[in-house]
Amino acid sequence: MQMCLHRVGKGINFRLPIFDPMIYLSKFQILATCFLFLYIALNAQEVKNTGDQRPKIGLVLSGGGAKGIAHIGILKAMEKEGIRPDFITGTSMGSIIGGLYALGYSADQLDTIIRQIDWGEVLSNNIQLQYIAYEEKEYYNRYLIELPFEKGK
Repeated sequence: MQMCLHRVGKGINFRLPIFDPMIYLSKFQILATCFLFLYIALNAQEVKNTGDQRPKIGLVLSGGGAKGIAHIGILKAMEKEGIRPDFITGTSMGSIIGGLYALGYSADQLDTIIRQIDWGEVLSNNIQLQYIAYEEKEYYNRYLIELPFEKGK
């Protein structure tokens, strides 16, 4: 492989030739490598079900406030049918619900927690000054105008 030096302005520019795999590998080696990767990919999905082992169940929960909370109903239905997920993942509110469920909270407990939260307070911008860090107090309520929305108006 040759390296070319070119003077550009006040600096030196190094250019390397473009790597061409056909120079170094024969067509047979490339074809054999492709078949090897294909064989590995197809066998990686093979389910080895021996005896009474059940397949693993994964649960994916989406985000978005109310949609994330709606997953509690799905968890209740799954518990009623005796289905317990082995893996749980989620986005935004779905990750919070999934995380609490993975910690051991039942769907009924999650429902109780969600119903006890004062969502008007949680979603408002009114934070008592005692709960704000000292470093952030100088930036709190610095706006000239705040437009609160109450009951959709």
